[in-house]
Amino acid sequence: RPDHIIAMHGPFTKELNEAVMEQYEIRHLITKDGGVSGGFPEKIEAARNAGVSVHVITRPAVEEGVSVSKACRIVTGKFTEAKTETKTDKASLHSSYSPRITLVGTGMGAATGLTVEAINAIENADMVFGAERLLQSVKGIFGQSDICDKNLIAKYRAEDIIPILEEQRPDIAAIVFSGDTGFYSGAKGMEQKLKAWRQDCNIRILPGISSVSCLAARLGETYEDAVLLSLHGKNSAQDIGVLADQVRCNGKVFVLLSGAEDVRRIAEKLKEADVEAKIIAGMNLSYENESIRHLSLKEASGFEGEGVISLMIRNSDPVRRELLPVKNDEQFIREKIPMTKACIRHESLIRLGLRQGDIFYDIGGGTGSVAIEAAGLDPDLQVTTIERKAEAADLIRENVKRFGLSNVTVVEGAAESVLPAMKKPDCVFIGGSGGKLSEIVSLLREKGEGIRFVITAVSLETIEQIRKVMEAYGIENEKETMISVTQVAKTGEYHMLKAENPVWIFSFTL
Repeated sequence: RPDHIIAMHGPFTKELNEAVMEQYEIRHLITKDGGVSGGFPEKIEAARNAGVSVHVITRPAVEEGVSVSKACRIVTGKFTEAKTETKTDKASLHSSYSPRITLVGTGMGAATGLTVEAINAIENADMVFGAERLLQSVKGIFGQSDICDKNLIAKYRAEDIIPILEEQRPDIAAIVFSGDTGFYSGAKGMEQKLKAWRQDCNIRILPGISSVSCLAARLGETYEDAVLLSLHGKNSAQDIGVLADQVRCNGKVFVLLSGAEDVRRIAEKLKEADVEAKIIAGMNLSYENESIRHLSLKEASGFEGEGVISLMIRNSDPVRRELLPVKNDEQFIREKIPMTKACIRHESLIRLGLRQGDIFYDIGGGTGSVAIEAAGLDPDLQVTTIERKAEAADLIRENVKRFGLSNVTVVEGAAESVLPAMKKPDCVFIGGSGGKLSEIVSLLREKGEGIRFVITAVSLETIEQIRKVMEAYGIENEKETMISVTQVAKTGEYHMLKAENPVWIFSFTL
């Protein structure tokens, strides 16, 4: 109404604002933010002095809008094609193309496990890549929303995705991965390959909720004090052996699996290793058919189930890991096969400088004592023992089984015959060469530099062979030691000294 309008041209001073508020008994001021030029600070100060409540109508949020290519897709359902009138134009477009790509961890698969950030990244992308199973989950999550109109492309390998990005040139793309991008995910390799493709590629990585964190939450457990492993896609006998070793020495182990067969294999390995443990299997976590099963090792040995499976394995009485896990000679089955004795064996292993994940060859395995001693130091070592005599090779297999090791491979045959087909080792122990030392070292040298050698000798002839080999190559870190050991043996009422043959130990890097 006219009597409710005061028609004056601003901006106004603080004093004039206060006078109007007082005259009309104003208790609420509704205003836009006009800034300094519009007298907004004076209004606020006057309202504060007069005890008036202020309600500010803010400016509309600035919307980013969509790219031209995205607008074209919305209208026509097709992507715009890059101009290809001339080679110069095409090269220019390629050099200026810098897509924004988000690597999205989708969690366990159900809509409830997807983060808000992940949802936004998928919604805002021009193209979404991923395995068919994950794209079906994406469709299920978004229903009939805009996601159904997008280009969902069932590709998950960088070498398949990059050519599509080159051709279609979307401004924004998303690549979806199951689980958490930081926990045994393909996101790491994808990021490396995308950066190798374009260094200026704008890559963002969004984590997902892993089945490990979900299973821990379902059980009311923490995983800060647990060992986390994955057998998904890497479930060899050695991998199962590494898991069993971790269960033996830790109270809690969480592990991702490839399927139900892994549960059965784990249970059998734990029984074989005489480890008492309980297995809790989380199946299809986050889905409607989610289930959690508590299993004894006997029950786990016959486990059946479909879908995605994660385990928590609890050992209520873990073994304290030995700081010097050395083995005594008496622990080995020997019979009449020659054996590298404890003192020589331990010194040789020290000289080898074994590191986690090394490939180690034991040539002239005998009883397998060196290979087995090394393999027991760390389950990640890849140990191969080569033995030409069938009866000795059989004995090594018995000893490997006796110690429950999964990271020892026994190769039966002459070293000079089997080595050409084998990969380069990190270190080699030669306890017996059958007179073919020079040929064996030559074959190994052909595989590359930096191999660490330890060779033992008891005869003058073998010592001479070793010296000739060392003179023939440009060796480094040479060290020679002769060890003489005398044992004390009880004879009747007396304790007599019993000397063993002196042994030479040569070590060097070739």
